[in-house]
Amino acid sequence: MISSPYLACWNPLKRRFGGRIGRRMPFWTRANNFGDLLGPVVANALLEQHNLKQHPAVDFPDTETSPKLLSVGSVLHFARDGDVVWGAGRNGKIAEQQHRFSDLDVRMTRGPKTRNFLRSRGIAVPEIYGDPALLVPTLFKDTIATWPKRRHTITLVPNLNDPPLQHPGAYVVNPRSELWSVLQAIYSSEIIVSSSLHGFIMAEAFNRPARLVASGSEPPFKYEDYFLGTGRNEAVFHGSVQEALSAPDHPPAVFDSTAMINAFPVDLFSNTDV
Repeated sequence: MISSPYLACWNPLKRRFGGRIGRRMPFWTRANNFGDLLGPVVANALLEQHNLKQHPAVDFPDTETSPKLLSVGSVLHFARDGDVVWGAGRNGKIAEQQHRFSDLDVRMTRGPKTRNFLRSRGIAVPEIYGDPALLVPTLFKDTIATWPKRRHTITLVPNLNDPPLQHPGAYVVNPRSELWSVLQAIYSSEIIVSSSLHGFIMAEAFNRPARLVASGSEPPFKYEDYFLGTGRNEAVFHGSVQEALSAPDHPPAVFDSTAMINAFPVDLFSNTDV
């Protein structure tokens, strides 16, 4: 019997303290970047709907075991033959030769740029796009119904590797804070300015106005992939928070929640393994 896929996500150990002294100290903590933690959360919610048991999240650097389910995040380079892709994307910082696979079970990709990359390697990919994080409002509507609708006027969500964004009076999210507190902060804001892709995605999922500030650490690939996969022609990046706040809204994301849920590989899971 083939085992159910592991619910994999990127959550490596990182040094707790920076700088020259920090590098000498034996203190480590998980990255806990909220966007990267969403994949197993969404997958387990779908498994629960099918009366299937919950599966623990497994960090990519901790296991090479397959099959793995790659869902939320720019994690395609962690895939190995036999793995399953449902919404994951390519990381624009990772060279082509570092993608060491030739046979994947692909059910959905984040966007057409990832799909085209996989097809160029001879892998069959359906034309179904979406980041599974977009399903959070559908899968957790009872939880979200208890949240305050307005708490902050402006919320800033920096990418994990960027310095904190700044603007007078704005609420600044630490992307490594507890997952549900980050989601609630985004939901409870009137406008979100983000260099974090998932800060932007969650704002769109919650129907909040959102603007992108260009990240100093991430190339445009993943943002463009997401925009193209949700019915837009291009991603619009701003050079500062102030510029972003003065800009018009992006066209709304267009995605099919039902098609995304139907693409979930529930057929690969059972209650008797993993």
